Amino acid sequence: MKFGPKETKELNEYLRTGRNLTREFMSDERTEFQDGTPKNFNRNPTGVNQHTLRTDAEIQKIIDDPKYKDYTRKDFRNEKILTRKETERPNLKFKNFGKKIKVDKRATQNLKQSQFIKGAQGSAISMDKINNFAHFAPKLKSYLVSTANTGPLKSSINRAAEGYDVEIRKIAEEQENLVTNKPKGYKKLLEKVNAKAAKLSKDFTKLLPNDLKGTLGYFKVNEAGEFLLKGVDKAKTFAGLSGDEKVFKTDMTTPERKDFGKKQSTIQKLIDETPGLKRASSLVPKNFIDIIPFKPLKLVKPLFADGGLSGGDKSGPPPERGPLPQGLLSLKNRVRNI
Repeated sequence: MKFGPKETKELNEYLRTGRNLTREFMSDERTEFQDGTPKNFNRNPTGVNQHTLRTDAEIQKIIDDPKYKDYTRKDFRNEKILTRKETERPNLKFKNFGKKIKVDKRATQNLKQSQFIKGAQGSAISMDKINNFAHFAPKLKSYLVSTANTGPLKSSINRAAEGYDVEIRKIAEEQENLVTNKPKGYKKLLEKVNAKAAKLSKDFTKLLPNDLKGTLGYFKVNEAGEFLLKGVDKAKTFAGLSGDEKVFKTDMTTPERKDFGKKQSTIQKLIDETPGLKRASSLVPKNFIDIIPFKPLKLVKPLFADGGLSGGDKSGPPPERGPLPQGLLSLKNRVRNI
């Protein structure tokens, strides 16, 4: 189209007044759109930069995935797994209709914990609000809880390890499944899962607070099905460096387990109050004075049975070990006048 003086005048008139009475400067090449855009008009026939539509077969495969077994059309749309147009296709078959029943994940978690405590420990053991009774080994019902794989942890620190507990339990269950069912090639699979467990413990040890170092235990399972606990610092367990191990379920009654938690709370409190003091053993008794030097007798005495500090009669001999086992008189010959 060529613009002459007449067309220029018409254009200026249109720009000034917004009116174009003669419309003579308009091109004749656009007459096909004078009635508006045609119905079903495709502006991009070649499909450049267009989203590729999924086929019915692809969408049906998503619907049939076991992890979406409880999903309705609305659930797929709300979680942006499928679009509205995709859920409205007539050839698709959905399994569920109506409102989805929500699963209480916390209740499921509590049930698992309850089953673990009953199966592997016998009954719950509690300490206090500051110190928790913590499990250092993965929580398997088939692996008995003892003083060698548990220990005290500050409650705030213990909560930080919850994510690790969930993940290492999954790996432990995988290990247990391999040695129980022995599928084809299970020995090589077991090596891979063992390596995954070790790596998880190492990675979380770097990420989590330093106080958790030596408490993020994992299993190394051999072909014979033996679960060997790794990654646990013995000094942080109730058994301590002495290694005096007791299995809670088989070696203690329910009242004894309850009493164990109370005694350990008292012991830990005394340890916290004495800088540099470490746990030597979980077995309270006769040599307890070795790890609690110079504490008032009224604080220590309730931790023992009816015996004296040596664990025998109240009138029994002084302890064989500990601070001043010979009594104050033993210092007599060492005193020097100044």
